[in-house]
Amino acid sequence: MKTKQKMNPSWTRLGGTPAGTISSLVIAKENGLTIFAGARAGLYRCRNFIAPSSPTWERLADAPLGVLCLAISPTFSEDRTVIAGTDTSIYTSQDGGDTWQPAHLPLSKSTILSISASPDFAVDGILLAGTLEDGIFYSDDRGNRWSSKSFGLLDLTVFCLAVSPYFTRDGKVFCGTDTAIYYSYNHARAWKQLPFPETAAPVLSLALSPEFPQDQILFAGTESQGLYRSADLGKSWERLEFPAACINALSVGDDLSLLVGCEEGVFQSKTLGASWQHLLDMPNTLGICSRDGLTLSSVYDQGLWSQTSNEKTWQPIANLSTRSMLGLSLSPKYEDDGTAYLYGPQEGLWKSKDGCQTWSPVASLPDLDISNLVISPASSDGQDLVATSLSGIYLSQDGGDNWQTAIEKTCEKIAFSPNGKILAVSLPGEGMALSKNQGKNWETLPGPWQASGRVLAMAMTNQAIVHVAFLEGNDQTVSLWQGKSGEMLKVHSQEVGKNPVVSIWVPPEPTADRPWFASLGDTVWQFSSRREGVHAQSILFEGDEQPENIIALTGMQTEAGLMILACSGLRLYRLQEPQNWSIVQEFGSERAVSIAISPDFAQNHTVYTLFLGGTVCRMKVG
Repeated sequence: MKTKQKMNPSWTRLGGTPAGTISSLVIAKENGLTIFAGARAGLYRCRNFIAPSSPTWERLADAPLGVLCLAISPTFSEDRTVIAGTDTSIYTSQDGGDTWQPAHLPLSKSTILSISASPDFAVDGILLAGTLEDGIFYSDDRGNRWSSKSFGLLDLTVFCLAVSPYFTRDGKVFCGTDTAIYYSYNHARAWKQLPFPETAAPVLSLALSPEFPQDQILFAGTESQGLYRSADLGKSWERLEFPAACINALSVGDDLSLLVGCEEGVFQSKTLGASWQHLLDMPNTLGICSRDGLTLSSVYDQGLWSQTSNEKTWQPIANLSTRSMLGLSLSPKYEDDGTAYLYGPQEGLWKSKDGCQTWSPVASLPDLDISNLVISPASSDGQDLVATSLSGIYLSQDGGDNWQTAIEKTCEKIAFSPNGKILAVSLPGEGMALSKNQGKNWETLPGPWQASGRVLAMAMTNQAIVHVAFLEGNDQTVSLWQGKSGEMLKVHSQEVGKNPVVSIWVPPEPTADRPWFASLGDTVWQFSSRREGVHAQSILFEGDEQPENIIALTGMQTEAGLMILACSGLRLYRLQEPQNWSIVQEFGSERAVSIAISPDFAQNHTVYTLFLGGTVCRMKVG
């Protein structure tokens, strides 16, 4: 029997990492200014933005992940249309970002680098998109269906687009590619290469003069050769005197000035490039836009910065956390020392010493692409850490201040025994290995993982009994194993879809009446430690409820008995009686990516949740 008890979101938001890298941003006008900020962690919205106050940001739960570029309708206040390009597709919203629909593309999984709307979008519904490898995509139905418009392009990597303000009449549009600049005079039906200097490409950004229909001036920003200008529709070019080589973004401001985002910050020219004013001195500015006296700039790894026409100084925009954190680890003495760690791919390792309120990067780690971090249970002060990455396994005995390399090979999964005496790792292409002396020596764990496939999850006991979830070489079957080295036994297998999500939890001292658990997709399985059978317990509920994949599974012994917690991105579930799941938390618009139980759970019944973007929250269970 399965039960469903709905609860309103109830948690305490502790704090999050600084904003990180915003890949795209736009400013819309609807009863004030609305900001949309895109990042790998998704899409964020701030309504009625007023600088320099601390704004309220909301992560748009229905929006896609991996947002690389954004565009809005020129008549946004009427149609509320937003278009997002991601690393795999294009999505559209017609209600200001609340709901999103995937577009129909001519090719599947195209990486979208740029999107531009026709100035007469309200009438013609035309959108253009530049892709990483597939040329130009074109839509004339407001972004629902797209076709390829790459005839004449000799280079299909399109970084940027610039559409004539008279596009409906003159059909002119420009695109910057990896090797050249192309021009169309017939609404993107065909393209012709312009005589842009070959040695100056790639072209990362384009902008048209505020008086383009009259002066025919076009600006082009390059990756390493600075800023170029043409005054004859691209037939000839001159390199401008400009204090930076990499030009990431070009935009026209409210006052018809040219704004440049580059490796040296933000510059402004009111003389079409004849002279420049340095507005923001921040390295690696990626994006810039301006509207109604507000100018925004996105800076690599430094979030968003704002300037208003009334206040000339730039201010960082607060309360925006968009980092791709995937894991949260708490010190064994967290309730006393407040030490916790966050980690994620390309985000490195971050540490908090004040109970997840503020975070600082661990700069000494050799690699930023961290896939796992575990704290040794044998560490009395929580200072013994093991981190894994694509380049190796790293050990620290001082809370991350210094690191030693244990293995210089890619490691995907890692687990300690509850007493911290045994360390298990998975090495792609080589299988699994165990160490009984903190990574100094290793022994191979025999099994099918030595030949092919991937280890998706693992756990172990103090008696060196290992539990493994293994994606077999056909990428269609997950099998579950348990046993000691040389005595591994397959206890379950099932076919799975793409990118299966698997978690394992084993009690510290398994006995006949204390089973171990594994989640595969939306199902939790219970296994007898005596290998006497297996039965499934599902968190699927009757009705039209969509299945929810379990992203984290854990458990603990309480006064009331064994409690199992299963976390999906949307909810936290609890199992305290056989076949009786209950919802203890719903996350609303947030999305959970990891959970960690308090080391003093028996006393405080507290669970900590990491939300997508890098915010940590505390909630009570029971």
